[in-house]
Amino acid sequence: MAKEKVKVETRKDEVRYFTSEPKEMLNKYLVADVLQKWTDDDMDEDTQEVVSIERTQKLFEKGRLIDQELLTQIQFHIQAGSISQVEVSNQKRLAFECQNTHLYPWQAQAEIGDKKYKFLLYASGIANVIEILNDYIELNYASGFTIVMAKEMDSCIILTDNFEKQKVDLEKAYLKDEISLEEYVEAKDGAKGEDEEIKEKKFYQLEVKITYSDDIETTQSFIVHTFDTDRALMIISHYLKTWEEKIQKEHEEKGYSKYEIRDFKLCIEKAGPMPVGAVVPKEFTMAYNEPQ
Repeated sequence: MAKEKVKVETRKDEVRYFTSEPKEMLNKYLVADVLQKWTDDDMDEDTQEVVSIERTQKLFEKGRLIDQELLTQIQFHIQAGSISQVEVSNQKRLAFECQNTHLYPWQAQAEIGDKKYKFLLYASGIANVIEILNDYIELNYASGFTIVMAKEMDSCIILTDNFEKQKVDLEKAYLKDEISLEEYVEAKDGAKGEDEEIKEKKFYQLEVKITYSDDIETTQSFIVHTFDTDRALMIISHYLKTWEEKIQKEHEEKGYSKYEIRDFKLCIEKAGPMPVGAVVPKEFTMAYNEPQ
C-alpha cells in the first residue's frame, strides 16, 4: 500500500499581495499591522514655527484572519480614506527575524576544492557570516567551495600582529611615546628572532586574566595571529592600552568626569595554537554592516 504523502506548507507555497478588493481579502491573513497615518501641524513654542509631525495608530494586528466581521471594518477604513489597501497572505506568519546590529566573533569552515579551511570573522549573525564569507572566498581563492560550518564564539577579541611592519621605526615609535619601553624591548626581541630564523605566524587562543590598578579583575579570551604566545601578550597589552586611551578621549569629548587611564597586569591562564586558515579583515566585514 502506497504511503500517503504528508502535506507541508512552506514559504514556497505562500501567496501574498496588496489589495483593496473585498473578495481578495476574505479568509486571508494580514501580513503586517495595519496602520492609519496622518500629519499634525504643531507650533514650536521656542521658535514659533509650525512643525509637521507624522502620527500613526494601529488599526489591526498582523496575522489576523480576515473574516466577514474584520472585512467590514477594513472596508470602512478604506472608504473613509484612513487606509488605501492592505497586504494579505494565504499563510499566518507571526514570527519575525530580529535585526542584530552588533558584531560578534564567528568561526566558520569552508570546503574549497578538496580541502577544508577555517576562518575567523566578525559578523552580526549566521546569514551575515555566509554573505561575507561567500564574497571573501570568491575574491581570494580559485576553486569551487561550500560553507559547511559556522559557529558564534564566546566573548572573544581577535587581534593581528602588525608590529613586524614597524621594525625599522621602533626607535621612533618609542621616542614619540607611541609604545612603552616594555613594548619596545619585547618588539626588539621579536625582531632578533626573525633575523635568525624566519618564523611563520600562527593563530593562538589565550585566556588572559587582567588585573587593573583599581583592583578590578576580569578574564578575557583573545585570538592573536602572531609568532608566539609571548608576542601575543605584547599585542594584547598594546590593545588594552589603546582601549584605555580611547575611553579617556571619549570622556573628554563628551564632557564626562575625567577618566584616569588604568595600569594593568596580564597573566596567561591558558594558551595554545588554534587551527585557522585566515582572518577576514574587519574592514571587509564593515562593508556589510555599515548603517544604511
